[in-house]
Amino acid sequence: MNTRYNKIGNTYNVTRKADDRLTHKILSHLNINVPAHILDVGAGSGNYSFELANMGYRVTAVEPSQVMMEQSKRHKNLTWNQGAAENLPLDTWMESFVPMQYIILVLWIKVLVR
Repeated sequence: MNTRYNKIGNTYNVTRKADDRLTHKILSHLNINVPAHILDVGAGSGNYSFELANMGYRVTAVEPSQVMMEQSKRHKNLTWNQGAAENLPLDTWMESFVPMQYIILVLWIKVLVR
């Protein structure tokens, strides 16, 4: 799908790791509790998705790059879908997310600037 991210995907995890401080800052702004269901759009190789899953959150990660997805770690609380934000079937997905607790993490920067 996204050729730019397919090009950098093979070495992405060499320099990119989830920052524990950033993970906790995001969670403090979201004010959610385990086992909330988090939708991580543009998940990349899933470093943050994995950390959130490891903390007990249920995470659905969406990423357009197959190469990025191939670099991801697997976790029982983490489900992967290949796709782009503008093509998400949100009307269908919201039916399953709404009865659960859900949060959409699309723009991490918005959370951090507040």
